[in-house]
Amino acid sequence: MSQVIYSLAALVTVILFSITMNQGINSGHTNMYATEILSQMSGVAEDIIDDVGRRALPFDSKVDPDSVIVPELGYPIVLSATQITPEAQFGGCFVYDLCGDLDDFHGLVVTRTAGGLDYEATIEVRYVDENDPMVETGIQTFAKKVTVTVTQGSLIQAGVPLSTSYSRVFVYDKPTNFPIGPDK
Repeated sequence: MSQVIYSLAALVTVILFSITMNQGINSGHTNMYATEILSQMSGVAEDIIDDVGRRALPFDSKVDPDSVIVPELGYPIVLSATQITPEAQFGGCFVYDLCGDLDDFHGLVVTRTAGGLDYEATIEVRYVDENDPMVETGIQTFAKKVTVTVTQGSLIQAGVPLSTSYSRVFVYDKPTNFPIGPDK
């Protein structure tokens, strides 16, 4: 009788041990997949921010008509932050390839595919303090922060879809000394 009890105890111990091992292996695989997906999400976010930076010329499309057109640049010099688009007017571009300046991308949602998975990227643009880009100002400045938040909804970890955000600050290069006049 005692041999049967010892045998059952040994069997229960082996079963519990194998369950624990399988949980550990599954947890490791889940973490590995999540890390790979986060890596892909980072790549998607960086690609979008790089592309926005390449496309977004000029810094702002709303400039004073009396601004000085610099022939070498081909676009006006903005002399005052009040000449550029207020944050409340950001967005309005619904087709990624048709956005003309940084703030046009605000609120745009795009889908990108990487590694066989679809990722949804939301683009947000905010004015930030030129001296401290971590501080969002809400008023016109010569610095705009573009934040891309990428989400992958099919892999859920702890009940929440995987999501990551990346930001880059774009600064309008204000000229401090340039020639004005017909003979300059």
